[in-house]
Amino acid sequence: MKMWWMVIPGLAGIIAMLSGKKSGGGEGAKSGGPTYTVSDWTPLISSMAKEARIPAVFCLSWIKHESGGNPCSFGSASSKGPDGHPREQGIAQLYNPDDFEKFDIKSGALRVYCVPGTQQCSRRLTDSEMKEHALANMKLILRCREVAGQASAKNGLHWKGKDIYKLVKLVHGLPGLVKSGMALVVKSLGRPPKDWQEFKVAVDKTKMDDGTEKYRSLFPKLFANAEKVAADLPDDVKVVS
Repeated sequence: MKMWWMVIPGLAGIIAMLSGKKSGGGEGAKSGGPTYTVSDWTPLISSMAKEARIPAVFCLSWIKHESGGNPCSFGSASSKGPDGHPREQGIAQLYNPDDFEKFDIKSGALRVYCVPGTQQCSRRLTDSEMKEHALANMKLILRCREVAGQASAKNGLHWKGKDIYKLVKLVHGLPGLVKSGMALVVKSLGRPPKDWQEFKVAVDKTKMDDGTEKYRSLFPKLFANAEKVAADLPDDVKVVS
């Protein structure tokens, strides 16, 4: 039986979503080098999303809100991984080194075309570099989908539509909110939360595990990010049961 995270993609709405695209911002994303937006990634991502059976509009919205399509985008300039490269980087904001190790990405591979220490591209990406970057993006999304699916099955969730994808994006923001947090909410409520909104309210009233709880001040921002990414999905997004 196919579980809910095996989704038939609905591509309607991609063009509308892209009308709000932005170029990657931040330090170094000024002038002098090539720039990228979400539309530059649409052909690759749409093809990969169709094969992965996940809505392309969700994957593109992920890129839109995380980097604006700038492959040299990173999180905090002061936050670096053990290799000296940014802790969070790329169009999907992969976490260095954890995601790099999981997805077999070489250290610095997503920074070879970036001006050191900035979010500016030093040159155009080659076709193979574009594909490598897009594939890393999809691996991250699919891993988050897997984690969300496992937590849903384990805790008896029967969510539908956009709520599912909000949960997938929340895994990216802070895995503990979904991995252990869902079980803690179920215990607190005495039953599975009926939807995303009830889960969000319950989290506000439930102590998370220590590793997750220390980020409580960021919870509102993480929930809001998940909602923004899923908002670009069509209202009639279908889920395979």
